[in-house]
Amino acid sequence: MNIHKNTRLLPHHREAIWTAYHKNKQSLTSLALEYKVSRPTIYKVLKLARVKLLKPQTSTNNRFKQAKYGIKRLAKIEKSIQDKLKRQAKRYNKSYPGEMVHVDTKRLPLLKGQSTNSPREYLFVAIDDYSRELYAAILPDKTAFSAAQFLVEQVIEPCPYQIDVIYSDNGTEFKGTTQHEFAKVCYDNL
Repeated sequence: MNIHKNTRLLPHHREAIWTAYHKNKQSLTSLALEYKVSRPTIYKVLKLARVKLLKPQTSTNNRFKQAKYGIKRLAKIEKSIQDKLKRQAKRYNKSYPGEMVHVDTKRLPLLKGQSTNSPREYLFVAIDDYSRELYAAILPDKTAFSAAQFLVEQVIEPCPYQIDVIYSDNGTEFKGTTQHEFAKVCYDNL
């Protein structure tokens, strides 16, 4: 057993405090003065002595405990992410290229030096569900015309296989009646 070099109370001191308090009815203040420790320390010794812990317990470095907890937490998070990906893989597992292509848009952040009044550009993305092949383009706006232009120029023309289904998040640039520009391209080419 290792005892810290600056400890004031050794195991035999702790036993003596317990005996003096219970058998000799010595006060907490007098015990604190005699052993040159605080009253809370005497309380702690008596509390531990009640459960027969008169010897100091081996302690673990707090940083080690935190790192150990952090590693366990990361392992749990990693497992939950793996499980989620497995569930998604089952949900979207397609059997051939072009069976389903996901399309989406994202407004790009302002570049350094641009003001908030500057026109924003949009990233259009299409991903084949089977091959995970990615098609992307940056266009000046998020309109049905831009979505249709992206689909024709960046997805349908360079794609080496027939696309059966286009899947979107139902953004206004993707959904509409048969007169909607994106919908027209889908009906004409797919």
